[in-house]
Amino acid sequence: MRPRGSVRRGSVRRGSVRRDSVRRGSMLPRRSLGVEGVLGVLALAFLAGGSLLNAPDEDLLEADAGMDGGFDAGDGGDAGDAGDGGDAGDGGDAGDAWVPPPEDCDNGVDDDEDGLVDCEDFECAEAEGAACCGVVDTPLLALSAWPPDLTADWSSSRPADDIYPRVDGGRLVEFDDPEPFAAVWEDCVPLALGASFEARFRPLGPDGHGCEEGGRCEDFAAWVLSPVEAQLAGARLLDEVAVTVFANGRLEVTQAGDVLASEALEPLAVGDYVMTATLTPTVRMDGRAGLQVAVEVVSSRGGAPVFEWVGAPIELANLIDDALGCRQVPGLFLAFEGRGDGTEVGERVRVEPLECVNPSQFEQTLRPLTAGEVAGAETASLGFEPPPGTGTGISWADEAIRAPTLLGTGEPGSEQWHVMVEGTNDQPELELSVRVGYAIGHAFEDVDRWNTDEWSDSSGVPRLGAQPPSCADMSCPGEPPATSYREPYLFETEDGSRFVAFAVELGEASEVFGLAYAEADGLGRIASSFMLLEPGDVAALSEDGASCRSLRDPAIVPRAGMGGRYWLFFTCETEGGSTIRAQALRSNLGPLEPDESVEGVEVLPGGLELGEFARDGVYGPELIVDPQRGEVNPVFRLWFLGRSNLAGASVGLAVGQAKGAASELPDFQAYPANPVLRPTDRALRSCAECTIQGFAVARHPDDVGALRFLFGLRVPEADGRRYELLPLDQPWRPEAAE
Repeated sequence: MRPRGSVRRGSVRRGSVRRDSVRRGSMLPRRSLGVEGVLGVLALAFLAGGSLLNAPDEDLLEADAGMDGGFDAGDGGDAGDAGDGGDAGDGGDAGDAWVPPPEDCDNGVDDDEDGLVDCEDFECAEAEGAACCGVVDTPLLALSAWPPDLTADWSSSRPADDIYPRVDGGRLVEFDDPEPFAAVWEDCVPLALGASFEARFRPLGPDGHGCEEGGRCEDFAAWVLSPVEAQLAGARLLDEVAVTVFANGRLEVTQAGDVLASEALEPLAVGDYVMTATLTPTVRMDGRAGLQVAVEVVSSRGGAPVFEWVGAPIELANLIDDALGCRQVPGLFLAFEGRGDGTEVGERVRVEPLECVNPSQFEQTLRPLTAGEVAGAETASLGFEPPPGTGTGISWADEAIRAPTLLGTGEPGSEQWHVMVEGTNDQPELELSVRVGYAIGHAFEDVDRWNTDEWSDSSGVPRLGAQPPSCADMSCPGEPPATSYREPYLFETEDGSRFVAFAVELGEASEVFGLAYAEADGLGRIASSFMLLEPGDVAALSEDGASCRSLRDPAIVPRAGMGGRYWLFFTCETEGGSTIRAQALRSNLGPLEPDESVEGVEVLPGGLELGEFARDGVYGPELIVDPQRGEVNPVFRLWFLGRSNLAGASVGLAVGQAKGAASELPDFQAYPANPVLRPTDRALRSCAECTIQGFAVARHPDDVGALRFLFGLRVPEADGRRYELLPLDQPWRPEAAE
């Protein structure tokens, strides 16, 4: 470690910023920005015998998972890596490699040694451990008996004939038609966050029901999840998954008519077979997000299950999102289909939505935020208009707002959202030919007033930076602004004090940035600012001698159990791309400064190790540290943007759980189905030409079971484009708050 000295101090003056105008405590001497020469540990375990949740896209990984010196996946394929079961010089055979067992999702142990315990492990799903999904208090459907008249809540799958099953004694006893038909529940069932179903069947026996010996019967009843509500005459209802019970007791699980599993059950004179089907978010073998389907059948008279099956996951893209009930969370239609009177459907039917963690599922229920009013668009304005008497008449953010940060604050009954953004009065599209300057502004509003036409207490002038921040046409009054302030990040300390970290330009119009922070009051007003880190500091604080041309996108989170100590995550821009690094911070009764006792590390290296979406680098870290899992071993959830010069920015996720000393960062594991969000995804309105311009994630101040994301978007329009901040919510584990 090279010795560090101190630098001079000064105050930050808005609108007139110099390289030395940000002060800090004891810091490194300033150095020139030469290009100087441990990949961040990023393990993706592909474990034999485990569930599909931990199965990454094999096309995205090298044989050794792109690691060198980190936790090895134990694949036995590289005899040169210690701990992977290869030949370490003791005569061992790589074929005898130790293979970690599958993760037990409810024992408090990291069984597969991938750094993640129980439900934090991507391997865990509802089919593997019931503790990993919450159950919504109110079921979607809870029948204790079928009503005599089905037309109120159910529709016919053959509307031209408008026929329904016959109900007797609260049971569906006959599908009185020579061709199959179904009763379809009126609402689509949301499935992307998981769901559990219960239905009962009684096969009455083969006599008189057109049964083949050892095979199917003409008469049957079936539970069906379908993307459609109607069927053609003579054909079965299109099924994404179906469980059919024939009159002779033969049970079949099918998808698109193909039989995936079958079992011969005994016909019943009394009682029913109780079928439970559970769908939970998972990752398919092709690396795409999916829904794991698990089916269990038991006799209502008791005893062990007579049928158990876990099948290949349904692809999330097969779900529908344009029907009532599924417009926020995609799903499928529930139907009970049949023919004849050989199999009855019992009285009890139950549908319970689950609250499983699905990193790929987002819900939009609120308006986008814009700098000001947008004609013809239903948005909420942040009111970034200059107040009367400011002299310029120019809105500091009338061309673009980007790179938002979001913080929920307040006690119960007085919760608020705080938003800070970078903005400019010149077109960002001009950056290829001229310098475009940026400033940072602030707005806040009560939680229940997000959709108000205009947020209150907004900053008509920047909280950090000049007004106006840019002067590409040289028509601004006075000297053109020389310094940009970008990429704010709001955070709170243990005592409730509020701060904002940001990237600040070093030198006049240099396009080289360092990282600073300042205290911000409830109105977003900024006190003195302090420098945190400059590009030259990174190499001196790191064993790997990292060389960063510029530092961007700060994110600051506490170090568990260490008051006054924090982790600073940031983007390190290099000549070849960008990576995400972390540096420990401390406060010795003064400003935050780097903690020299802890080496800075690369957290995510970017490149094809993470997938095609990040081939040109990673940037923009956003973190949630989950203290509810314990002070010593908190869980870090790191969202980031992957850069692809061909496809633009997409959102990825990596998770790590700290082990041992709280001063150590965990090894981060990438979510196998990355990216979790692309511009073309339906959560972003399938906007193929939209581009993601930064994002934020924060816990709901009034809902501990939810996260709110705020995506900066550039949205094309017929006569140009607009910049907006799109809010999307994601359910979180209810037990995380316990």
